[in-house]
Amino acid sequence: MLSSGIGKLFTDQVAASTYEGTSTILHKEAARYLLKQMELIDKGQPAKGVASYLNDLKQLKNLKSKAKTTTELTDLSVLYEALAARAAINCFETNELMKTPGLTQKQKMNEHFSIEAIQMVRSHI
Repeated sequence: MLSSGIGKLFTDQVAASTYEGTSTILHKEAARYLLKQMELIDKGQPAKGVASYLNDLKQLKNLKSKAKTTTELTDLSVLYEALAARAAINCFETNELMKTPGLTQKQKMNEHFSIEAIQMVRSHI
C-alpha cells in the first residue's frame, strides 16, 4: 500500500478537506454573522466578539490616515486602523444592500449580493 502512494495521497487530501463545506459556504456563514452584528448596531446595541470593532463604525467610516511617511505606514496601529476602516465600510455597504426591499433574505444572500457578502468577509478576516 505504501509503494502505491495511496496512503500519502489519502493523508494529503483528507487534511485539506473542509467538513463544514466549501469556502464559499463558510464565507456566507461568516457574512450572516457579520450582518447580524450590524443589525445589533442598527438597533443601538453593541456588536460582540471579533466584530466589536464595528461599534466604532461612524468613526471608522470617516477615518483619514495620519501617516505622513513610509515609516509611519508600517506602524501596526496605523495598519490596524486602516484595515478596520476598510472592513467596517464593507460591512456598512453590504448591510445597506441587504436592506433592499422586494427580495427575500435568501435571494439577497444567494443571488443578488453574494459577491459583496463574500468580499465583506474577506476584508473582515
